[in-house]
Amino acid sequence: MAIGSDRVRAEIIDIQTFPRITRKHRVSAIPKTFINYDDAFIGTEEEAEILDRVMRAR
Repeated sequence: MAIGSDRVRAEIIDIQTFPRITRKHRVSAIPKTFINYDDAFIGTEEEAEILDRVMRAR
């Protein structure tokens, strides 16, 4: 989605390199995906579900 739209930004953070960020966002498993920090999920989701979450995001 980030490649296809300039309205979507994606970041990948190595939790071993940035433990402070890991603690701050309570990352206990990977992958953990945040959408505007209002919604988050652990693991993988179907593309349609991710799109639905992005479209509902504030």
